[in-house]
Amino acid sequence: MSTGVAYIYQKEFVPLAEALLDSSEPATLFDDFREKQWAINRQHEINPLREILIDAIGECLNHEEYKIGANAAVVLRQNIILCRRACDLNDVVSALSQQVNENRVHPAKEAALSLAYFLSARPNDRKLPQWGGVDPMPSSSMEEDLDQHRFVTAPVGPGYLHEVSPEIAETAIDILIQNLDRKEYKRSTDWEVAKECAKALGTIGYQRPALVANSVPKIQKLLEEQDDRQAWLVYALTSIGYSRPDLIGDDVDVRLKEFSEQAGLDASWQLKAVADVGYRKIGHAPIYLEKEGCDPDSDLSEIVDKLSKFMLGRYPSSPEGWRQAFVEIYRSRPEELATILNDELDQILEDESRGMNYPENFALLLSDLASVDAKHLQPLIDRSKDFYRDHSESHNWYEEVLDFHYHVASEDEQLLPDDIDDVVIEFLESESRHSILTHGRSFLQEINQWDDELMSTKDVNDMDLEFIEDLEDDEDMSLVELLEENDQEV
Repeated sequence: MSTGVAYIYQKEFVPLAEALLDSSEPATLFDDFREKQWAINRQHEINPLREILIDAIGECLNHEEYKIGANAAVVLRQNIILCRRACDLNDVVSALSQQVNENRVHPAKEAALSLAYFLSARPNDRKLPQWGGVDPMPSSSMEEDLDQHRFVTAPVGPGYLHEVSPEIAETAIDILIQNLDRKEYKRSTDWEVAKECAKALGTIGYQRPALVANSVPKIQKLLEEQDDRQAWLVYALTSIGYSRPDLIGDDVDVRLKEFSEQAGLDASWQLKAVADVGYRKIGHAPIYLEKEGCDPDSDLSEIVDKLSKFMLGRYPSSPEGWRQAFVEIYRSRPEELATILNDELDQILEDESRGMNYPENFALLLSDLASVDAKHLQPLIDRSKDFYRDHSESHNWYEEVLDFHYHVASEDEQLLPDDIDDVVIEFLESESRHSILTHGRSFLQEINQWDDELMSTKDVNDMDLEFIEDLEDDEDMSLVELLEENDQEV
């Protein structure tokens, strides 16, 4: 039965694509698609003609007619979702990289900007930190977030870097770095290509800074030259420094302040804007907050407040990032941090914590700090019997506070509150979650208060679902054998 759509080879549409791209308004070709792509009833709709046509447009990259090649890059990035669905992304990125290396400025410029879109690692706007506090730039009192796309056309979210082969992405990045300074090309005084290359390196560097680390020395050197590229180079540098400020040098914050103060009202307003926002950007990653928090003159309460936002999972960061930051700050300023954390504990125990997952992450943090040096946490340890006042918290909370007490006991049992063993035993006697029981056993064994009867008297019906599923998965093993095996694992 005929579907009513004849199969036509994509290459047969190349002449049509060329004609459309050579028209006066090629960028409007797919406006209808972009307007409707998010409609619930249409976002998965297949349109063979558009897909064939966008693939044909990809064939027009590196076209001998500069206008066609440049417009092809524009149309592809403006329809990046459709392009991903219809085209081979490796082929697209490879062709764009070749076009960046062209001597002709306009096609190279558009190709570089398109690479910024396809290879972007920039988080969506809603995931970029936004918080109050005094703006560190004295020339501005306006509260800003970390959104730097205001002064240029640039991606405001991630692209498809993870879907492009590492070899092709590496080649593209090398070409972008090479073209930060196009003195070997014609029209060397035109920095349009260099600007877009810097922008692309910045969007990649947001959360994949290691991939573009080789660009940093060149960017820093080029920043010494006072020309139109400076704002875009600062964008690249501070984007890389967003998650890895250690890659961009210790003096960047000083230089950004100078850029902001020296910028005038002419074209350098862009440099001022990007310097102001860039200063805030490199001050928010956990690794940077760690450095600031270790400075005895910094406001530790503000730094803890920012790190808490990462603990809540509101902004992109691995748990290891904020945990390591707290540990290093604790090594440098233990009493100060303990005082602030004691205030945080007040809110948690009063059921007024910062968010749903905050208490269990707070307990994880206490466990980490106790494993480093427990004695400075004495104010929190003295209140820790309240950790077990009921069974309403998640299993993660109880596992971590039991580990906290385990680490305290490992250092010095005299630091523990009086009768903590009785409190924990009473709690475990009415607790059925197996993972909590095993963590409780580790603590009680550490202080020589474990009673084997505590586990053996638990009825199968009282065990948690995870434990029952383990038993069902191994029907040949008895309950006693399973308990013994679990004992050996612990």
